[in-house]
Amino acid sequence: MKTLIATTLLASAAMTTTWVDAKQSKAASTEQNVGFASGAVVGAATAGPIGFIIGAVAGALIGDEVAEGKEAQAQLAVTTNEKQQLNAQVQQLQSQLNSVESKQTVDGSDMLQMDVLFQTAATELSSSDVKKVEQLAGFLTRYPSLAIKLDGFADARGLPEQNQALSEQRVSAVKSILIEQGVNPERIFTRAHGEEKASQVKSPDAYALDRRVSVRFFTQNEQSVAEK
Repeated sequence: MKTLIATTLLASAAMTTTWVDAKQSKAASTEQNVGFASGAVVGAATAGPIGFIIGAVAGALIGDEVAEGKEAQAQLAVTTNEKQQLNAQVQQLQSQLNSVESKQTVDGSDMLQMDVLFQTAATELSSSDVKKVEQLAGFLTRYPSLAIKLDGFADARGLPEQNQALSEQRVSAVKSILIEQGVNPERIFTRAHGEEKASQVKSPDAYALDRRVSVRFFTQNEQSVAEK
């Protein structure tokens, strides 16, 4: 069984290779792919294969932010030298993939995860988070072997039933965006936890981290992960 890490590494390496070979006509598209490739390489350098997965997807999600920078800096030219450098990076990442695939095991804690945070009592995403979830959906539609687990949470303030409802609505909001962007709903598993796993620390920072939807990815045949 191909592991989550191997699947995501292969998908990410394929996307980077596509960037190397494609002729980019718009600077915005170039910058999005540069964000992806740069995140992948930095992640791999700092934390090995797991760092590569996190870095690659994080880079893809913030690629649009690069495009929104200064216009003079945004006009990136894809030179022959840059292509050669990226080809070398792809070869290095492919070598890491081969090493990971040979192990054939993965601990659940190694799954890729991102969090979408919410304001107090809010169930709607900010405009920036909507954009990031939409970009994530684009990634997921290209790699249907990955399934998605959404876990909704609330902080401990308020009544338990209210917090349960908030966590359910937050999960629903993220799921709706994924589906609207073309992700098959059968790939999405959800669970609302209410205040069940809220931090015991009573502070604005702790509350902010409690109000979230956790987004995790795994291969679709790992049903035990979805049930946790």
